[in-house]
Amino acid sequence: ATVAAPPTVARQVQPRPLSLNTVALLKAASEVLGLGPGDAMYYAEKLYLNGLLSYPRTETSKFAPAFDLVGTLSAVAKAASGDDGGWLPEAAALLADAQAAGDGDAAAAALHARARQDGEDVGDHPPITPVVGKVATRKACGDAAGWALYKFVCKSFVASLSADCIFERAEASLTVGGAADALTLSVARCVERGWTEPLGEPVYGGDEAAAAERAEAAFAAVLGAPVGTPLPLVAPPAAVLGYTEPPSHLTEGELLALMERHAIGTDASMASHVTNVQKRGYVTLDETTRRL
Repeated sequence: ATVAAPPTVARQVQPRPLSLNTVALLKAASEVLGLGPGDAMYYAEKLYLNGLLSYPRTETSKFAPAFDLVGTLSAVAKAASGDDGGWLPEAAALLADAQAAGDGDAAAAALHARARQDGEDVGDHPPITPVVGKVATRKACGDAAGWALYKFVCKSFVASLSADCIFERAEASLTVGGAADALTLSVARCVERGWTEPLGEPVYGGDEAAAAERAEAAFAAVLGAPVGTPLPLVAPPAAVLGYTEPPSHLTEGELLALMERHAIGTDASMASHVTNVQKRGYVTLDETTRRL
């Protein structure tokens, strides 16, 4: 293979998440925490009744201008420094950045500028967040599942105010054996992890450090290859026979997304619908994959 044209570089942005509404919380609880929608809503309501979370049944995914982001972030930073201390250092760093802009209104404006404005405010209840002035502990959350759900809400809140995750993608056109059609070699590297850090989400998968090192080396190799450079094949060409496959069974999160898209149920009833079809034996749940 030979480099046929100068490599190009483009930036790709993975935007920070919207603030949590009910459906987003239920989907994440299943996918990240292994909690079914019914269990997730049970613990969310328990945390709400204990004064630790805001009302967990809401369709709103956008903070109102008057929402107290500074107070909420302060509560998160204090909780993160208590039980299991150090589980969310990004909260304190984000709060310090906001306060550096000034006191009171200036700090609030700095945080509101970070929040996405393309969410939806349906006027029912604000997004699901920790409660201002309440410093949660493992004991106050009741048990391990309640504490895990509370911590996830905190991480999601911080992620929604964090920077976008940014990749750079280098592409080079290659010709093989004098063929008229060109192939495209594409390599990406992450230049800013942004919101993935508070959520603990991998950007490469597997061994992150090793994958990042390989990505940097490949990126540099692509950019450093001038036109006409021959690139040796690492393996002989081979034809691969493949077949189409039927789709997998729906996960709980995928089912919830489809219910939301087709207006089946409401934020107040979706969790019970998913639970009821299991209880009545219409579907079974694979606890490992969360597929129905």
